Amino acid sequence: MKRPKRLALALLLTALLGLLAVSVASYLLHDHWDHRWQVTLADGTKLVVRNKGSRWHYFGHPHLISFGGDGRVEQLEFAVENQKIVWEGLYEPVSVQLDGKIPVVIVFDRESNYGRWGLRYYRKEPEWKELPLSQLPRRLAFLNLWGRDPVVAADCSPNSSSFQNSLTADLWMCIATGKRYREIQDEIATPEFLRHFQDEAK
Repeated sequence: MKRPKRLALALLLTALLGLLAVSVASYLLHDHWDHRWQVTLADGTKLVVRNKGSRWHYFGHPHLISFGGDGRVEQLEFAVENQKIVWEGLYEPVSVQLDGKIPVVIVFDRESNYGRWGLRYYRKEPEWKELPLSQLPRRLAFLNLWGRDPVVAADCSPNSSSFQNSLTADLWMCIATGKRYREIQDEIATPEFLRHFQDEAK
């Protein structure tokens, strides 16, 4: 009776060590981040947002032999009236906004197939739900996580060539036209279009 028990114990320990090794290897092969930012909302108020996540480590040179990357997992945490709000997904968050008391998250999707690659809009009421970009209120269509620089993200001068080629301008074109990001990404927003969008957002 002792030998079967010892064998079972040995198998159990081997399995546990194997799981531990896999977990350690997975952790070491992932890039991890955990940041806290104070972002500027569309109405000018501030919100503290925690962004944490991981993705497979990228090995090699992007233009030569390489492997790894992708497999991104993101999580946002922030508070609305002392209630903790959490958004989780595979996509890179580019903006957190509040529509009254309703949390809104805009993300950049690099994980889907090429045709669906681009910007997405999520709204929590009461669960997170994806809606078409054309339904995003124009007054909320400002990026405050992209580039981790709220000042640059909020610099929306229609006459600025950098803004005309920005992701924010692309977002505005998606909202105004109902097209996917892939359909408009090579277009450049005109000053006239940007001014008109700003006027309608007021």
